[in-house]
Amino acid sequence: TELKGKNIIEEEVEAGDIKELIDEAKNKYPNLAIMLFQKKDDKVMIACGSKETAIKAGNWIKEIAPILGGGGGGRPDFAQAGGKDASKISEAKEKALAYLEENL
Repeated sequence: TELKGKNIIEEEVEAGDIKELIDEAKNKYPNLAIMLFQKKDDKVMIACGSKETAIKAGNWIKEIAPILGGGGGGRPDFAQAGGKDASKISEAKEKALAYLEENL
């Protein structure tokens, strides 16, 4: 999707290495903010990346991970976190989008 002239990807993925998926997307798209969620049993892994946007991945993930009962952090271009409550992925995706709307 596109928001304020930037490419944004915000998805739940079933399989694969989410860090690799983010790297592939960052190589493919300019001006990108991406956050991926992946369920692991009842837990959830979160990773996000930013390329050529005002979004700092580490700050973005610190806003989202607590919704899922977790924490994390990282660099401005890549961050990851884990959460204990996979049932709140939809809520986390909404909050991630709202964060982009406010900060892009």
